[in-house]
Amino acid sequence: MSRRSLFLAALPAFALACGSPPAPVTEAKPVASAIPLASASTPPDPMAVPPPVAEGGAFVPPVPMETQDPSGLKTWSLFRTTLPKVTISLVFRGGAAEDPAGKSGTAHRTMEMLLEGTKKRDGVAFARALEALGASISADTYADYTEISVDVLATRADAAVALLAEALNEPRFSQADFDRTQKSWIDALVAREKDPNAFADVAALPLVFPEGSPYRSPKTGTRESAKKVALADVKAFASSTLRAEEATLVVVGAADAGAVRRWASSLFPKAPTAVASVTGSKAPPGPATKAAVILYDRHDAPQTVLRLLLPGIIPSTPEGARATRVNVVLGASFTSRLNQDLREKRALTYGAGSRYSFAAGQGLFEARTSVVTDRTGEAARALWDDVAAFANEGLTNDEVAKSKTLARSDLVEAYATQASIASRLARLAGTGLAADFDKKSAALREGATKGDLNAIAKSLDPKGATLLVVGPAETVRPQLEKAGFTGIEVRAIK
Repeated sequence: MSRRSLFLAALPAFALACGSPPAPVTEAKPVASAIPLASASTPPDPMAVPPPVAEGGAFVPPVPMETQDPSGLKTWSLFRTTLPKVTISLVFRGGAAEDPAGKSGTAHRTMEMLLEGTKKRDGVAFARALEALGASISADTYADYTEISVDVLATRADAAVALLAEALNEPRFSQADFDRTQKSWIDALVAREKDPNAFADVAALPLVFPEGSPYRSPKTGTRESAKKVALADVKAFASSTLRAEEATLVVVGAADAGAVRRWASSLFPKAPTAVASVTGSKAPPGPATKAAVILYDRHDAPQTVLRLLLPGIIPSTPEGARATRVNVVLGASFTSRLNQDLREKRALTYGAGSRYSFAAGQGLFEARTSVVTDRTGEAARALWDDVAAFANEGLTNDEVAKSKTLARSDLVEAYATQASIASRLARLAGTGLAADFDKKSAALREGATKGDLNAIAKSLDPKGATLLVVGPAETVRPQLEKAGFTGIEVRAIK
C-alpha cells in the first residue's frame, strides 16, 4: 500500500529546538504573523497527562472544536500546548472509491502529483521551501478520502500553510512530471505483485466486494489501470474533489482559534465554483464468488499466506463501535485466541491476527497468518476452526473483562501523540463521521454486555467465508484437500 511522503527536515534538531531562524523562503510569504505557542484563548491541553487504562478508568476522548469558513471549509481543532509544533491536515471526502471505472489509482496519482511542485516553483524548489521551514509534508489516499498534511513548528506554521495553499490552488500538474512518476508508480505495482502479503491485500477485495462496489479495487491501482490513467484524469479528480466544500481542516497542536481561522481563509481564497462532487453512496459488500477456497499459485513461495474473508461491519453503527472489543479477543492482541493457538500452541507461525476494515460503508473482516508451506493444510484448518469456535461459543467472562481493558488501551494509544490524534480525526472526517464519534462510540464500547459482544462474534461464522491462499499450488492443494477443504479454485498470478 503505497504512501507518497516527503520527510524534509534538514535543519539540525538543536537549531530547531532553539528557534534558530530558517533559511529564506522565496515567494512563500506568511499569511499573517506567526502565532505564539500559547495564548489566553488557548484552552488547557486535554491530553497533557495520559489517562489511566486500568479497570474502572474509562477514557473519554477529547472532542475537537468545530467551525466553518465562508468558503465552506469545515475546521476541527484540538489545541495542545505540550509541544511547540502543529499538525495541519486537509481531508477531502473523495478517495479511491470514486476512481473512474477502469482507472483505479486516479486519486492516488492525484495526491502524488500535488507534491511535484506548483506553477510558481518546480518540485525541487517546492521541496526546498519546505526544507527551509523544517516542515514535513505528506499526501495520502484512502478508500473514502484523500489527505494532505504538514507537520511544522508552530512559529513557522503560517509559512507552511502558505505553501500548502500554493500546492492546492496552483498545482504544477505538468506532463513531464506525470510521465516521469508514471514509471515509478508502475514499478511499485510490479513490486507489490512479488510480495505475497501485499498481493493478498489486493486479491482479497474482489472476493468480498461484488461488481459495482466502490471498495472492490485497490487504492493504488493495478498494472492494467495504470496504463489507462492520464494527466487529464488527475486534473479532473483534483477539480471535483480538492475543494473547500468537500474538505475538513484538522488542526492538532500549538495553535489557537485565531490561527485556525486565518489558515482556513488562506487555503481557499476563491469563491466556490459549481463543480459536481465525486463523492457518492457506498454500496454494501457481498460474497463475489461461491468458491470456498481461492488458491493463487506462487510456485516459488517458501511460505503460504492465508486469509479468511467475510463482509465486515459498518463502523458508524453500535455494532461497529463494539466490534473492537470482539476483535481484540479473537485476533488483535498478542494474547488473542488466534495467536495463542497458531503461534504459541501449534508453533505454525510467528503471528496470527484479525481485523475489521474502517470505511464509510460496510468493509471487510479478515483473519490472517503466514505459515511455512509444508504445514499449510494444518494451519488453514486451525484458522478456520478457531474462528468457527469463536463464532459458536462467544466470549468467556474473563475475555469480556479483558476486552474492555484492551480496547480502552488501544483508544488511549490513538490519542497519545499529536500525529496519532491528527490521523484519527482525519479518518473520522474523511469517512463522514461526527467530531464526537469517538466519544460516543467509547461509551457504547464500554457499556457493551456479553450478549452484545457475542452477537458480533456470531456474525463471524465462517460458513459463508472465502479462504484466500497464496502459495505453491502443487504443494498446497493436496494439503488443503486432506484438511477437508473443497471447491478449491486455482488461479495464476498474472
